[in-house]
Amino acid sequence: MPRRRPTNPKVKAHIVLRNGKRAAPRKSGIALAREIGMSEQAGEYLRGRMAAAVLTLKPLEKAYFPDGVGGLREEVLNFKGPLHDAMVKAFEHFSLDPEDPASWRTLVEYFAYIFFWEPPRRRSGKPTEWTEERERELFAAVSTLPGLSDSHAAMKLANDKKSKFYARGQSASDGVSGLRRRIGKVKKKFGAPVGTK
Repeated sequence: MPRRRPTNPKVKAHIVLRNGKRAAPRKSGIALAREIGMSEQAGEYLRGRMAAAVLTLKPLEKAYFPDGVGGLREEVLNFKGPLHDAMVKAFEHFSLDPEDPASWRTLVEYFAYIFFWEPPRRRSGKPTEWTEERERELFAAVSTLPGLSDSHAAMKLANDKKSKFYARGQSASDGVSGLRRRIGKVKKKFGAPVGTK
């Protein structure tokens, strides 16, 4: 029988995130305590006991099941959940201690950052980089290239490493096409230099 390829981590993440939206919210220890009429201190105690039982990677040693006569019976087990090894790897990867509740919070913060964090949105609009002074420099540079069209002048300035307008490997708006458009605007603004097309 052919071996199945392991699922891609991105696919796993997508499945977990998709199914996570449908998961029913779990009740906290305090909510459970209120539901059965316990005091708030008892709820806090229950919450602490639940946290101590849940925030560990130690396998369950015992569990309580209904005995059929209205009581509970204790059963000894040595059960590791299906994700136990993966969780151990996650704690080891981030050098965290699974017995420390702060490490659990840190691990959740890492996963929240990986899956849900979005950088703050930048203000709309690109910051102005063509100042009056820079436009005058471009006008002066184009004036030193008599007889060249705007396209040829832009190509010469954008590809010359010694030029202040060298833009090879940058975005198109900063490259030859952007510089050609800027030369046209500068000529209109300051008047076409003598001998240019």
